[in-house]
Amino acid sequence: MTLSETVWGRGHAMDNAPVHIVVDDREKTGGKVLAALAGRGDATVEIARLDVGDYHIEHRVVVERKTAADFAASLIDGRLFHQAATLAILAGN
Repeated sequence: MTLSETVWGRGHAMDNAPVHIVVDDREKTGGKVLAALAGRGDATVEIARLDVGDYHIEHRVVVERKTAADFAASLIDGRLFHQAATLAILAGN
């Protein structure tokens, strides 16, 4: 299954088009992810400053990537709830 089929579904008009992924320019720990995405023939990758999330996929999905330690810390200090609320607001647009 191609990345396009995963995003759009099989038989969709876009299922052979490259998937556009925007990666936040501050996502330094995503080097392995960025390299893997860049090496795929079915994805185009753009580096940009994102207001919310670490990855935007086809303007349909926003991914906030966290290590286990950052997840725990953001849960304790309350950042996680603010980030989740921001993602929920973005999803409503």
